[in-house]
Amino acid sequence: MLSLYVRKRVEIEGSDGKTRSFTVFADTVESDKFYIIPESPNFALDLDTSQPKFNFIWYYSSNYENGGICTFTVALPIPTEASEINQVAAQLQEDNLVIGRSHDLYKMVVAMNENETTTSKALREALGLTEAEAKAYQDKFQPDQDWQQFLPPSTINLLPLPIKGGKVSIRGFDNPNAYDDWQNGDQSAADFTGVYETTPSLLGDNRAVVSFNLNEFGANLFWHALGGPDFSGDPPPGYEPINSIIAVTYEVDFEAMLPPAKVIVTLESETVAKLITEEHTDSDTWGNESERTEVIAREYEKKGLSSIEVKIPSVSYLGDNDDTSEHEANYLELLTQWGSEQLAEMVNNQLPDVNWDDLKDGLKEEVVLYDETRVFQISIPVAFSVYPQDQLPIIGSIIGDEPLEQYFQAINLDNRPYYDVTVTINPPANIEDLSIGTLAVSPTFAGKPLYQDGQQVNTLVFDSNNKDQVELTGTFDVNSSAEKQFEYSCQVNYTNSTPTYQFSGTQTENYNLSLVSGATLGVVYAELVGGQILWDIFNRGELKVKYASVEQQYFLNQDDYDVDVLLTLGEQVTPTIEYQLKLNFATGGNSLTYPLDSTLWASMDISQGTGTIQVPYENTKQYIFLCPAIGSGKATMCIVQATYTLMFPGGVVREISTNITLNAANNGLSFWTVPTSSLENFSPKGTVSYTATIVTSSGTEIRTGDDDNGTNLLLQIDL
Repeated sequence: MLSLYVRKRVEIEGSDGKTRSFTVFADTVESDKFYIIPESPNFALDLDTSQPKFNFIWYYSSNYENGGICTFTVALPIPTEASEINQVAAQLQEDNLVIGRSHDLYKMVVAMNENETTTSKALREALGLTEAEAKAYQDKFQPDQDWQQFLPPSTINLLPLPIKGGKVSIRGFDNPNAYDDWQNGDQSAADFTGVYETTPSLLGDNRAVVSFNLNEFGANLFWHALGGPDFSGDPPPGYEPINSIIAVTYEVDFEAMLPPAKVIVTLESETVAKLITEEHTDSDTWGNESERTEVIAREYEKKGLSSIEVKIPSVSYLGDNDDTSEHEANYLELLTQWGSEQLAEMVNNQLPDVNWDDLKDGLKEEVVLYDETRVFQISIPVAFSVYPQDQLPIIGSIIGDEPLEQYFQAINLDNRPYYDVTVTINPPANIEDLSIGTLAVSPTFAGKPLYQDGQQVNTLVFDSNNKDQVELTGTFDVNSSAEKQFEYSCQVNYTNSTPTYQFSGTQTENYNLSLVSGATLGVVYAELVGGQILWDIFNRGELKVKYASVEQQYFLNQDDYDVDVLLTLGEQVTPTIEYQLKLNFATGGNSLTYPLDSTLWASMDISQGTGTIQVPYENTKQYIFLCPAIGSGKATMCIVQATYTLMFPGGVVREISTNITLNAANNGLSFWTVPTSSLENFSPKGTVSYTATIVTSSGTEIRTGDDDNGTNLLLQIDL
């Protein structure tokens, strides 16, 4: 068993040129057997490559939360190469404590062989050996050799510390709660930490596997703090860190043999037990009397604890730590309790007829014991703990020329060996308005079928009773973007005599197949809106709509100015139609057209199923014609011939004429509303010129005028 009596700190230079510290313990029986434990944990090395068992994955995706997983193995590495073990043996042989112990072992055995009992006993106790252990050294003694035969041999059996239990704590930063606070949303946490606890393997170098699950912030921090590749380019000059942010603490528990302790148990000749008795006279049925003594009370004065002396050797082997006094106290308590049991045994041997448990309070008859002292020498194993701990090095400082990318990987989770697909198919909600009887859609993805509610879908059929959106799903083992495409074929059956229309297509990014537009289904369909036309000055409109060679005509008025255009063509349709518009004034006179050149057609986008009928007139203005002579009685009537001229870009001119009669019935006042141009902010928006005939009692007079280039809307005509 491991002995705490011989404990040696050694320095070992490894094959990598680095020196590491270890603690060595001797075996209680075999002089060539030693147990070793490192003072610092480190990354465990792969047995085949001798590289650290470490892997860091930083994963990212456009569809999921980003984060990281850092997994590594720590260990208490022990020397295994012959050159390293030889260094341990050499340092043991040169240690003054070991040399002194070898001298004392030699003197002890010589004294034992020469029957010098007093000397050999004193040496044996000083060495912390039991009689059996001392006898084992005597049996191996070589008379022709000197004290050096008790030195550790040059070839030793070096074993890992026989650990019974323990734990491993791995900590990233100082504050043990900050990492959890950050994970739970406390972005004000000043420190960031990761704490992980596990148990060592209790085998060999006591490996322990550690795994950190990190959020995006943690992955970024740990990646760089552990020495991962720098994404931003070369590090600043002089930036060559050695240690990482990870600290590892082992708590290892083992059993070790303490040097023999002496327990002296003394039984003093004082009164230790008293019995209280009473004499009784009893009579039986026939009147015969008999005497008897009855114990009515017992007293026990327990002086055993004061009669036990425990002597333990120096506790310096416990090390210089705060647990020394606790270990010593525990050891004293353990041996004192054992001594109490021996005292009870001694009393029982002297009072074989007295039941020890029956002795209670009382006073009368005394039992006196004789003096007795027993000396016991005890060597027992006790539980012991040590705490190797250190910062882990950064990976780059221990892998030599190996690339960091073997240990740190950034993984794009969007690059998968399979692909989850969701496809939506939207049929037209107004399928009956498009003169479509049925719409059949056959969807596939990468040439393979899709599924609806777990059922394979070959063809979907939509009609006026079945026109809800359909969602299809599938999982496919495809990688290249070229294979990630949605294919479909459609067949449109019309309710009129238009032949069936078939078409197909593919989509590589957007898997939402929209069939709501009539143009997609071989139908020119749109609701054309004419409400914005100035129906307060126009009373009728003529609309011509043309797609390719097909032309239709519609009539508009102030009560019915919206038009549903429907052309079932049964062929690929572009969502654009052409149109011409002719508007007639309610007051009569010239009409206006759009486009201004009546031989041209305007275009309209109907991809959304609606369109607005555009005209080059955005608003109106109102002229006031006033003849004051009628109000004053100087004239009886004024007949005005007015012409409104609209100017458009390119020199296009449109004229609107009207006749206005001013008389006593309208107080010589009349209003004329005309449109203004909306094209390219062209100015002026329109001008008026007029010729007026004023009728008086003596005849007629002619007046002419204009609106001063569109700035004067009050046209006053007077004598």
